Amino acid sequence: MGVDLNPLGHFVATVKTTPLTRGDEVLIKAWLEDVQDAKRRRIAIANPPVRNLPRNAQQQLAYLATQGDWLPLERQRRFVRCALLRTGQWAIDRDRPVATGREILEHFAATLLQMLDSMGEFVQFKPAAEAAFTNTTLSNNGP
Repeated sequence: MGVDLNPLGHFVATVKTTPLTRGDEVLIKAWLEDVQDAKRRRIAIANPPVRNLPRNAQQQLAYLATQGDWLPLERQRRFVRCALLRTGQWAIDRDRPVATGREILEHFAATLLQMLDSMGEFVQFKPAAEAAFTNTTLSNNGP
């Protein structure tokens, strides 16, 4: 077991190792559909911008972050923020011109769904991995 002194690394590791329930997954997917629908209908709330990004990226990411704050549980909000972090990094690192708001929303949705799929695999295999770790630890430490 290690210690991560980097707050960003700690955040990402915490999100990736905090299991989501099936109910969390259903709620996050429904939330994503609502957010996408609201953007298509141009229903948006004024948000404080995210700094140090191109203007349209600031607006889109701020919108998504604000909407994510409406999720009821902290683990759900952290999961969405982690997907936003990956999306923001993608928007900055691309070789092409600055991503449009639509491209950012589409990439965020794809990232969030991919992360949910990966979390489902993690949750499915976590009990077996924990049991194997416990058995190995007990046998290595003696009776």
